[in-house]
Parts: sequence; C-alpha cells; structure tokens
Amino acid sequence: MGHFRTIVPVVVAIQLTIFLR
Repeated sequence: MGHFRTIVPVVVAIQLTIFLR
C-alpha cells in the first residue's frame, strides 16, 4: 500500500498535464 500512495500523485500529475494540453 506504500507504493500506492507514491503512485497516486504521479498519475494525477500525468492526467493534469494531458488535460491542460
């Protein structure tokens, strides 16, 4: 579960970058 907390912000950042594109 520790890895999940680290990957969540990464996925959000990627989705935000795609959305702002």
